[in-house]
Amino acid sequence: VCISGAPVAAFSSGDNRWHTFGRWTPSEARKLTLYLADGGRITTEKPTVKNSSTSYTSDPADPVPYIATSGTRRPKEYMIADQRFLEGRKDVLTFVTEPLAEDVTLAGPVEASLKVALSTSDADFVLKLIDVYPDEGEKAGMQMLVRGDVVRGRYRDGFTRPKAFVPGNPETVPFRTTDIAHTFRAGHRIMVQVQSSWFPLTERNPQQFIDLWRCAASDFVPCRVTLFHQRDRVSSLTVYKPWFSWNSAPPSASVTSPGNSPRGTSRGSNRWSLPPKRMSCCCPNCSPRASRSIPPEWPAG
Repeated sequence: VCISGAPVAAFSSGDNRWHTFGRWTPSEARKLTLYLADGGRITTEKPTVKNSSTSYTSDPADPVPYIATSGTRRPKEYMIADQRFLEGRKDVLTFVTEPLAEDVTLAGPVEASLKVALSTSDADFVLKLIDVYPDEGEKAGMQMLVRGDVVRGRYRDGFTRPKAFVPGNPETVPFRTTDIAHTFRAGHRIMVQVQSSWFPLTERNPQQFIDLWRCAASDFVPCRVTLFHQRDRVSSLTVYKPWFSWNSAPPSASVTSPGNSPRGTSRGSNRWSLPPKRMSCCCPNCSPRASRSIPPEWPAG
């Protein structure tokens, strides 16, 4: 979005506010790596354990649904749907932080790097970033989807270079989701889920390196997926955390994990600036340089 007076304005969910940046991804954002760890933890420290992994079986005959109740239409509400309907499924891996000591705002892409091994020659990988609400209060315990994306494993080196997995051999599956602008509020937790189907939002994968357009029903087979989270085989997410303060030095990362205290302090999302009263929209849905007013509930900039 282009606005008069600043190049980019983004609406952040979580705190439900508009924020302005000099560019996108925000130049003031610092990279924050979230490591998936044993025991379903997320930590900002790289794993040091020698051997650690978690496994699940992906079965095309019983794919993971993308929403609790499917119908003939795709409701847009799935993009923020509560993910608790998947509790108990053994083909969904879940990793979560401890409750956050303060607001954590993320703005920009989510870059995943998954270290995996398969029992077959192909599989899909769905990564979901989730905002977990506190156990008390409004929306108690809700697991709100913030961003979900999928990659077909055979395209881990690019869409022009499909490649089969060698069963049992560890491989790195990198991919980048669409960008986010979201504030995880203090007391909330950051959750990451990894799975290998998202039906029927994405088509089923036969989980073999075969021609997808000519495969038979008998070609769809279960796959045992192993996700590594050890010192020499790391699975992680890289996110972008803007810092907002009146001084020139960014604070340290503020995500907490079991056994760790907050690493520094942050001034939170109350330091975001607001857009001017009018902006020019350059999106394809609007006429060129169409000017529209800021909604009345926005404070004057």
